[in-house]
Amino acid sequence: CSGIFLIDPLTGIGELLVGSGDVIDGVTLNNADYASINDSGDLIFMGGYGENPDFYTALCHMDLGTGETQILVSSSDVIDDLILRDVMDSGVTDSGDVVFYGQSSDNLGGVFHLNLITGESRLLLANGETFDGRILEFAAWLAINDSGDIVFFGGADGIMGCFKTSLTGGPDEILVAMGDIVGGTEIFFAHMPGNNDLGDLVFAGASMTGSGIFFVEGAAPPNPEAMLE
Repeated sequence: CSGIFLIDPLTGIGELLVGSGDVIDGVTLNNADYASINDSGDLIFMGGYGENPDFYTALCHMDLGTGETQILVSSSDVIDDLILRDVMDSGVTDSGDVVFYGQSSDNLGGVFHLNLITGESRLLLANGETFDGRILEFAAWLAINDSGDIVFFGGADGIMGCFKTSLTGGPDEILVAMGDIVGGTEIFFAHMPGNNDLGDLVFAGASMTGSGIFFVEGAAPPNPEAMLE
């Protein structure tokens, strides 16, 4: 069985929360992947279901307090007139704002936003839009902090690296890209970013000295007035 596991850092004891064969809203999951969690006990993850060629994905929610699960968004749902084909990696804030990568049936991909409290959803950033003076080509591997700052692996006009956008209308920025110097070494590849409320950035990367996890203090400073309620 493959799925999402929870580990207690104090005891080291883990448990399987949800996995293949589990049923959510009448749908039997083939797999569960791309998990994120907030301090309120909201677990967000991608669930896959169906059989090829009719294989679908869904953005799912589990309340860790009650164990209740639900499908938030799935293949064929419509957001801002776009029919979703796939939903993938996601992030969630303590206030219940969820961001996720989605791709529509006409191959338009982008970053979507959904609020757990209101249920409202929207397309936040789409491939083909202008991003930091360049044309965004793709976005993946998202993370979000409680200021609403979103970091992701992106590409724009041939530049790939760790990008930043915001729920609160802050500036779009390329934080780290190929050729940048981090820790005294040139970065060849930077992806899978994460950020905290202090604006620090971590990412998986490769450099002259090898591959690993890199840390950039204050790479994405938050707007002090933008903390989400």
